[in-house]
Amino acid sequence: MGTSSSFGGPKNGTSLLPPFATPPSDSQNGNNGTQDNSQQGQNNDSKNIQNPDTGKWSTAKGNLSRYVRNRGNTGSTPKKAVQSYVRASGGSSGASRAARSGKISVGGYGNFLRGIASDGINKTLENYNLKHLIGKPSEQVFAAIADSLAPTGATNEDAVARKAILESLQDLFTEHKLESNDISTLNNLSEEELQDYVLDATGTYVFSKFVEELSIAIEKGSIDKSEAYDIEVDVEDYIRGRLESEFKDRDILSSGSKEGFNKRIMDEIFEKVYKILED
Repeated sequence: MGTSSSFGGPKNGTSLLPPFATPPSDSQNGNNGTQDNSQQGQNNDSKNIQNPDTGKWSTAKGNLSRYVRNRGNTGSTPKKAVQSYVRASGGSSGASRAARSGKISVGGYGNFLRGIASDGINKTLENYNLKHLIGKPSEQVFAAIADSLAPTGATNEDAVARKAILESLQDLFTEHKLESNDISTLNNLSEEELQDYVLDATGTYVFSKFVEELSIAIEKGSIDKSEAYDIEVDVEDYIRGRLESEFKDRDILSSGSKEGFNKRIMDEIFEKVYKILED
C-alpha cells in the first residue's frame, strides 16, 4: 500500500484485526468533530436499495461454484465470480448504494487523514475529541481512532466497514513504523499517500463484502472450508490487481483530499471501483 501500491487489501495469512484493535470503550470513543456532515445523508441510501435479482444471485453462486471446481485449470479465473457478484448486487450503482457504512467509514477515514496532512496529528486528535490521547502510545491512539471512525455496529455491513478501516490503519501503522517511532511521524503524510490509503480502504471493503458472501456459501455447504482460503487469496489478488492497473481517475481522489471526502465524492469513488470489477 502507501505510495508503492494502491491497494494493499487483507494480507495473505494475516488476521484482519491489527494488534491495536480493541472493543470500543466510553473513554476511547469520541464524536467526530470535523467529519463532513453531508455524509450523514448516506444513511438514507439503505431505504432505496432494491433487493438483489434472485436469478442473478443464482448465476453468481453458480459461477463461484464452477470456479472452485475448475480452479487451477486454464481459463478458470476469479473474474467471472467477482463480476457476477457485482452484477447480482445491482451492478456498480446498486453495489455502491448498498455500501452505506463503507462509504461513511472510508469517507470519515479520508477526512481524518486529510486533517493530519493539513493540521498535524495533535490538532486532528483535538478536532475529533481525542485530545486526551495526545502524547499517549501509538497503539492506544490508533485503537481510539479505529473506534471513532468505525465503531462496532449491529449489522454485517457495519462489521465489514470496520474491517476495512482496521486493515488500512494497520498499513498506516506498519508503513510509518509507529511501533518504534513517535506518532508525529504522520505529520509528513503526503497527499499521494492519503489518496492511496482511501483507495486501499475502499478495495478492502469490497473484498470483505465478497468474503461475506463466500461465508454464506460455506454455511450452506456449497463450498468446502478448506477451499475458502485459496479462493480468498485469489480474489484478493484479483481485486488488488484490477484497482492498481485500472483505477486511473486520480482527479476524484485529488478532489477528496482538497475539498473533503463528502457524500458525492464517496459515491463516485465506490461506483468507479465497482464498475471496474463489473466490466
